[in-house]
Amino acid sequence: MNVAAIALAGLLHEIGRLVPNGKKQLLGTLGKSMDQAEDLSQPPAGSTGSPPDSSDQAVDSLTLSVEFVRNLPFLPAEIDRHELEELVEAYHRAESPRGRSFYEAHRLAGGFDPAAEGQTSTLSPAILHVVSITALVGSSRPKEFSPAWMPIAPLHPAKAFPITDHLPPREDSLQAWMDLWEQFCRTWAANRCPNSLDFVDRACSILERFAWCLPAAPAPLGDVSLFDHAKATAALAVCLAWEGVDPQKPFLLVAGDLAGIQKYLFDLREGTGGIARRLRARSFKVAAYTDGLSIAILRRLGLPLTQRLLFAGGKFVLLLPNSPEVQARLNEIRTAVARWVFDYSVGEVTLSLATLPASKEDLRQFPGTFSRLNAALRMARAQPGREVLTEGSAWHEDQFLLPPVELGENEVRCPSCRRRKAEPSPLTQESTPICSHCRDEENLGATLPRCRYVVYYTEDPNQRVIFGDSVPTPIGRFLPTDDRSLEVILSVLAPPNSTPESAASSRPVVLDFDGTLEGPSHVCLIGGFRSRYVPRDPQTGTVVDFPSLARKSQGRPLIACLKMDADNLGYIFSQGLHQSPSQTPSQASSGPEPSHAGAIARVASLSRILEVFFSGYIEELLRQKYSYIYLVYSGGDDLVAIGPWDHILEFAAEIRDAFRRFTAGNPIWSLSAGVALTNPHVPVLVAIDEADRLLEVSKTIGGSGVLPYPPPSTDHAPARKDRITLFGTSIPWSEFPALLQQGKQLAQWIADRVVSTAQVNRLLYYAGLARKFQQTRDTQYLQYIPYLVRDLRRNWAERTPEQKAAKLWAAQFADIKNPAIFGAWFICQYALYASRSSE
Repeated sequence: MNVAAIALAGLLHEIGRLVPNGKKQLLGTLGKSMDQAEDLSQPPAGSTGSPPDSSDQAVDSLTLSVEFVRNLPFLPAEIDRHELEELVEAYHRAESPRGRSFYEAHRLAGGFDPAAEGQTSTLSPAILHVVSITALVGSSRPKEFSPAWMPIAPLHPAKAFPITDHLPPREDSLQAWMDLWEQFCRTWAANRCPNSLDFVDRACSILERFAWCLPAAPAPLGDVSLFDHAKATAALAVCLAWEGVDPQKPFLLVAGDLAGIQKYLFDLREGTGGIARRLRARSFKVAAYTDGLSIAILRRLGLPLTQRLLFAGGKFVLLLPNSPEVQARLNEIRTAVARWVFDYSVGEVTLSLATLPASKEDLRQFPGTFSRLNAALRMARAQPGREVLTEGSAWHEDQFLLPPVELGENEVRCPSCRRRKAEPSPLTQESTPICSHCRDEENLGATLPRCRYVVYYTEDPNQRVIFGDSVPTPIGRFLPTDDRSLEVILSVLAPPNSTPESAASSRPVVLDFDGTLEGPSHVCLIGGFRSRYVPRDPQTGTVVDFPSLARKSQGRPLIACLKMDADNLGYIFSQGLHQSPSQTPSQASSGPEPSHAGAIARVASLSRILEVFFSGYIEELLRQKYSYIYLVYSGGDDLVAIGPWDHILEFAAEIRDAFRRFTAGNPIWSLSAGVALTNPHVPVLVAIDEADRLLEVSKTIGGSGVLPYPPPSTDHAPARKDRITLFGTSIPWSEFPALLQQGKQLAQWIADRVVSTAQVNRLLYYAGLARKFQQTRDTQYLQYIPYLVRDLRRNWAERTPEQKAAKLWAAQFADIKNPAIFGAWFICQYALYASRSSE
């Protein structure tokens, strides 16, 4: 069985839909620029196909897909072109001599029942753009709902926002399609990997970059991209064709992540220097470990990256063949990796790996299966270190105690991690010696912002190639690098003239953070957005430390920790995808569920596009606008950021606004956030724990409008989420921009001496009484109203237009029917923090 050929055919079985307007003659542009493609009468060198048809007629997608294979400028020696053509055809024809399994994979990817061939959709076949899945997901859609469409352009976080008003003129869309095709042809021609699996992996990333914005079919999968459907089809076909799989449950779903990472990430002590760099490094390492682990598992099993269904937020889901051989090898990998992670992290981090055998029906309606897989992963997380601490059914008691840190005379523990022996640096003079692990993390944190790539590789046991800046992982090593150093590294790991056999020992995978897939043509180059931004000093280029960040704040020199994540994501993945885009709420409750609603390709598509926002767009936003915010972590559906306190509030508001645009205003989507203000010398773990607590308040507090925290004890209203909590106040996002603007205005009035800090402090006191009334409903606290009226009459001047405006603004809080008083606490807190440099 040629796994690479099956996977590549799955990726290309509908590639004809990528050809603009189905014009067959455009296939002659593969590997050429458009101005070189005038003479299309001859096929490219090495092609067995006939010359492209010179007619201008559109051709069906299957014919175009086969012709695409015939016109490919390069294929690895292990993939036969004629066999690849037959495989592409087999995905479309149940009666194909290659068997029914490939056709079944094509149907399963879309969630179709093969018996229901006549399924249709209300989506127009004339629309060239893929429909935004984030706009359509959910259980409540009015019949007149107009979907949003993704722009036709190469994948880039800033261009991944849906078009919501109306589609551009068809001529503009066709021109964008032509431009996309031209760039795709050039990028595809650069894939010259001699190893067949490397070739498939790079091809998969190329398709993601260029086929993410075109629909897999005009009906009914208008909200699933050509890429997501093709990748899911390839993954399913590889499993079905694998020898020895269980005929009843031929698929093995594997979910993995690392448990205990929060304490590992943030438990760093102040006073040892380089805290910001080590925090950045640890965050990146956790993502790199799971990234590298998922790649290594597939490589050890001889499988392509098409089998990695999901990778988001440091968690991966693999689709493997369910055979005894695969299960045995997976168990070996699990044991070895668990031991390595436990030892390397000194027991703080443990591997969580869950498996779930699945039938075809399980994958046809994937959300329910996905929920069961997540439940199994939660169970694995609840048993940390099981592979290390148990042996068979008995405890491995020798592993319960870690070996002691042996210290000689005048030797001390590392003051940062307190897990290993501190060692003076042989290269630099450190004020406080730290251990080699923490020093390596500090160097990695300083290097990451300058890097564009990360190279994952395994060590050759014969050559023992270890680069000085590389970082060990559970299986192999990784090495961040820039454009200049990449060629040097690859000249050692994978020389351009190496054969597939000679390069097999290391087989480096190069991850391009920018996603443009520009790099050497002979290596496995894949795209992936990863958060790595840190603020840097514009003069020295060094990473800015937390005290320096605090001094960038307006007023008091404090930093703020923002923790934010998407609400109800488990429900959306398990239930929201079951709703058809064309169903009304009544149809959803009474009519039969459309078979394609829970398609595995839809789940993969939704997960991938969320990762583009949280790992890609957030990074872009920081680089372009919020250069002094430190992104600790961003991916999956959440983020953690640290920066000047006033910058953080602006940043949070902009993220929420961007997320609303990214999801086309779909009300099922919301974000909750918690913001903790702190002195820059407070341990990071303390600040993040407080932000996490405030995030939980945003998710659980009941009631509507601006609410004090703690909330009213008698309020049993359901939690509405979609809030931000800070300054002891939980604020709906719909009201936060206006309150933030009023806080800025009040701070400006203080700076301009329109009002005094004493006046604002008294207003803060009145707002506090109003909060107590809101919490207790005790009418004695309504005394704030006469206090405020008297204060306004005696102490608020009206000599200038600005003073009149300030007094009129403050007077609104005296109206008991005006809920604005409940936001006054936040407004005054903001203005006072922004108006003084110290306590």
